Amino acid sequence: WYQRRVNLIITKKCRDRTGTMKTSSFIEQDSPKKIERSDAGRTKFGDAFEGTHAAHKASFGLINAIETHSPGAPRSEDRRMDVVYALNQSSNLQIKTSHGNVVLDERRDARIAKAFVEGTPIEGKTTARRAHIAYHATAEHEPLHKYSEAIGELRVKNEETGGFYKVKNAHKYL
Repeated sequence: WYQRRVNLIITKKCRDRTGTMKTSSFIEQDSPKKIERSDAGRTKFGDAFEGTHAAHKASFGLINAIETHSPGAPRSEDRRMDVVYALNQSSNLQIKTSHGNVVLDERRDARIAKAFVEGTPIEGKTTARRAHIAYHATAEHEPLHKYSEAIGELRVKNEETGGFYKVKNAHKYL
């Protein structure tokens, strides 16, 4: 049984996790459209002693990747602050482990940003689930509707059938 398990592990297809991507790779850093990260309006925080963070369901990194690669003029300072306050609402924050926030969420957000920027489908159930969570989180706040529409239209590769579905329909497949 041990040899069979080793063979299964060796032959199992896994995504490459070397050189983990960051959302910052997909943000035009010098863009006048970039929205600076801020804690303005934030009421939920993690606990350093417990090793937790208040993690954004829709992150600043993902929002900036979409914003800096979308057509249109930059938002006014007031409209940018509306986005910041919406991102920092308690409904867009959840308490998670620091590893879950800094490593796992960042990796999945980078995959979503890559799919948006390159026009490729999202692959992997955990990344599709993360995109679906971001889609719903952005749909709850008017200043974020633009991002909800963009995330909802992203394609996801269905690993079981080989076909595709949109993030906004992910609840049928996950």
